[in-house]
Parts: sequence; structure tokens; C-alpha cells
Amino acid sequence: ALALRRALAAPAPVVVATASVQGRVAHVGSRVARLQLHSTSAAPVPATPPEVMKEKHRPLPAAVVLWLADLPPDHPAVALLAGHVAATTSIYLSEDQDITDDDIARLPLTVRKLDVSCCFRLTQYVSFAHLTALESLDCGYTKALDAGLTSLPPSLRQLAMSECGLPATADFNHLPALRVLRLKAANQAMLDRLPPYLEELDIESWPPGASFAHLTQLRVLRAVFSDMDDASLAMLPPSLVELKLSHCLYTSKPSALTAAARFSHLPALRVLDVSRTNIGDASIASMPAGLEVLRMVHCCGVTQRASLDHLTALRNLDCAGTDLPRVTLAV
Repeated sequence: ALALRRALAAPAPVVVATASVQGRVAHVGSRVARLQLHSTSAAPVPATPPEVMKEKHRPLPAAVVLWLADLPPDHPAVALLAGHVAATTSIYLSEDQDITDDDIARLPLTVRKLDVSCCFRLTQYVSFAHLTALESLDCGYTKALDAGLTSLPPSLRQLAMSECGLPATADFNHLPALRVLRLKAANQAMLDRLPPYLEELDIESWPPGASFAHLTQLRVLRAVFSDMDDASLAMLPPSLVELKLSHCLYTSKPSALTAAARFSHLPALRVLDVSRTNIGDASIASMPAGLEVLRMVHCCGVTQRASLDHLTALRNLDCAGTDLPRVTLAV
């Protein structure tokens, strides 16, 4: 980073002893380079940054941020790069197998977006609570939430927690700002604990007949490759604007949606993806008139008798692999 090179090369105007810095770069996996540097002599903080550092503050690499956190507070680089650290609001550490709980504790308070997914050395004792500006966190495939949600700051708006072992006592009410949640699977008990103020939910698996009715502010539900059946569909909240229920092409397990599936209880729906499901002509007839985007690729239950006439707002249609006649598509 240019800022780092300048900070280490620039003479500090009031520094008595010059700090000699030796650096070694060790590549961790294929993603993150961790800098290990050592100052051989202490140096006081310069009274003012050198002229070369009086420029627009730019984000620093995650490795540099962690290195600075290891330095003593009076190291000249700490003061010289303070503005750049403050400008570093997004940190990506995914799959870095050197990251530990202590590394998370040293992250700057300015971080707003953090990805530590697949950092397998993180334990259930890791805490993000000091990151009071944090809005987005991906801690999927770690043990970070094994002890619950109390280690998360209340500022959090987006949380990705795929394959996290959340305990049965976890309380989402600790996160009043949470609006977007991504998880892989949930039983009915966990679904019941989801906060009613959620607006976006990504989920793949839940028990048959599961209810989302209490999520009264939910606008986006992405349940791709899921077990959504007719009963669960019927209990979705009318607030939904985007619904993605496409089934996996490479699985022998059939879609749980049938030709009896209905969408008339979702008047606000604008985007719908039911590709590779078993919906039928009656399902299409029940779709709301305000629908704008419809994907129903390889829906074999859709026949030539299906009509799209009532979908007057439709502007994007993908129906490859259905029997819809060309005249219907032209209209």
C-alpha cells in the first residue's frame, strides 16, 4: 500500500530516534497476506504528520490493519496511518486460517463490514461487541455463534450465519437493527425466534409446513433449493415483494411445491422465481396482477392452457421448458 510505504519511509519531523522496521510477508492460504513487522527502537509520535501523508485517507489492506494493532501506541506508523485505518470500514478475512479471537479483538472500531467466514480458528468465545459501528457480518462456517448472539453489537443490520451452531436459547431481540439474515437450515423453534422486523431472509431448509407468518415486515425471501411446500407457501406474509423458490436441477429430490400452490395471498409480489418446481396452470392464475418479473424455467406442470393475460405489469418472463404457446408469450 502506498500509504504504508510512505509512512515507513517518511522522516518524522520531531522524532529523535529513527525506527528501523523489518518486514516479512507470509501468505496464508491463497487469500490474505499477513505482515509481521518489528520495530527495533521506540520512537515518539510526531507532532504533525509529514506533508506527504496529508492526502485523502484511503482504506488499508486487512493485514496492515492487524499489523498496526500489534504496534505500541507510540510507534510513528500508528499516528501516520491513523486516518487510513479510520477509512478502512470493510475487512475481508474469509478462509484465513491464522485469524484468532485475539485478532478480532484488535480490529478498529470503524469497521462496518466484516467477513470472517470459514476462519476455523475462531471459537465460541470470540466477541464482536466492541465493533460498535459494525453493520454487516459474515461468520458462516465458524464457531463464532456457538454461545449465542450476545457477542454481536446491536448495530448489526446484516448477518450471514450459514452452518453456525446457534444454541436453542439464542435471542435475536438483542439485535434491534437486524434486517437481513442468511442461514442454511432452521427448525420451527428457530424460525419462531426470528425477529418480526426482518426484511430479507436467505434460507435453504426447514421442516414441512413451517410458518413465516410472524415476519410481518419481510420483503425478500430467497429459499432457493429449499423444502418449501404448499402449506408453508400459504403462510408467507403478504408484505413479500421478492420470492425465489427455484429448485435444484441436480437433485433426485422433487420439489415440494405442487400444482395446488397458490400466490393470491401475496398482493405486493413483484419478483417471483419458481423454476424447476411442480406449479401448474392454476398456480399461474393465482399470481398477483402487479407481478413484474417471472421465472418458471422447466416447470413441466405448466401447460398450453395457462394464461398470463391478468399479469398486466409483467415485463420480464423466462419460461423455457414449459408448454406455454408462442401466442401467449407474444401477448
